Amino acid sequence: VALSLNGNVLWWGECGSVKESKLAHVAWTMPSTHVTVAKWGRSDLSGYAGSLRRALSDSPLRQKFRSKRPASFEVISLPADCTERFLREDGSIDIGWDDVLDRIDVI
Repeated sequence: VALSLNGNVLWWGECGSVKESKLAHVAWTMPSTHVTVAKWGRSDLSGYAGSLRRALSDSPLRQKFRSKRPASFEVISLPADCTERFLREDGSIDIGWDDVLDRIDVI
């Protein structure tokens, strides 16, 4: 999570297995927050992105908040060895867009 100076959530990241209901909550209750879901070693994101797109569209939260999302909501694929390549001993992560295998906009 990345916060602005006044505490607003600017970016929300998830990785691995995450429930669609959680992603729907983040998507529709924080429409101005950029969301990235990272998957490891997945060469084809289209099936997952399509399923997630349908789940977010059908979510009751979308109707409740009547939200339109001005911020990006994307799914990215990272190399299977990303932990060894990008995670530093001090816990920091050193990765760039050139390291991402694939990126799909969900919303």
